[in-house]
Amino acid sequence: MSDAKSSWFNRYGSPVTRGIFDANEAKGTAKHTYQDVCSRCGGAGASDKWMFTGRVCFDCRGNGKGPIRTEPVYTAEKLAALNAAQAKRNAVQAAKLAAAQAAEAAAAEAVKADSLAAYGDVVEGMRKHEAADTFLADLLRKFEQAGKLSEKQVEAARNTIARLEARAAERAASQFVAEVGKRIEVIVTVERIIPIPCGCSGTRHYCFGPRSIYLLRDDNGNRLVYKGGSHIASAGVTVLVKATVDGHESYKDENQTIIARPKVLAYREDDGKLYVWDSEIGGAKEYAPAPAKTARKPKTPEA
Repeated sequence: MSDAKSSWFNRYGSPVTRGIFDANEAKGTAKHTYQDVCSRCGGAGASDKWMFTGRVCFDCRGNGKGPIRTEPVYTAEKLAALNAAQAKRNAVQAAKLAAAQAAEAAAAEAVKADSLAAYGDVVEGMRKHEAADTFLADLLRKFEQAGKLSEKQVEAARNTIARLEARAAERAASQFVAEVGKRIEVIVTVERIIPIPCGCSGTRHYCFGPRSIYLLRDDNGNRLVYKGGSHIASAGVTVLVKATVDGHESYKDENQTIIARPKVLAYREDDGKLYVWDSEIGGAKEYAPAPAKTARKPKTPEA
């Protein structure tokens, strides 16, 4: 080895003064050997984390030294030229990357513009209802990423938006039915039945049996709710029911009439007529309302 008269630097710009050999002043290059530290202990040679095995590092056997390595070194002028060339290459790569990203963004915007022209109403609907429906929120996220949706996705989104808007219209149109405490007769359709588990597992003597929440809607679009153990009808069935108005509530911006003590009077068939079961004829007959009760005449005192 021979030390050169020039100042030498490694590729990171740190000065190197020892271990220089194969120096070429004209090219501004040389080589440098150095003793690396142990990669396991970092040059410490020992550590308390190995106290149960003697504390000594097994890789360097306690001396903290790693392998002898060789690296190229350069003069200040050569290093500056290398850094300038690297900076130029980085600039060219950055320009190519920026151009590719701009072209990709322009293509994505073009695809998105075509999609908005084709089904922009669906996209606006998804943005309007994304907070209320996770499916629409997920589709909107995919649209923002890809700029387009498949035909099936558009159709599914359109159907979901229509369902949500119809449900919102129903909520807005729902009004309270009659005053609290009044006994009413109303034709309702069972939209949904929600079972309520009693939680007693049949072991408590005060169990009242199975109960359910019936979500009902009358022909005027008003929401009625019954909570109890009486069976009204299966979901989708329309019935004439007699019940007592037990209260008025508002749930998710929808007026709801709470009913109690429901009694099914008749079932409505596909022809729109109401029918009741007649055991005497062994079949259904058209429902006829019971005649209204006449008020009793007061008794006149005898002379």
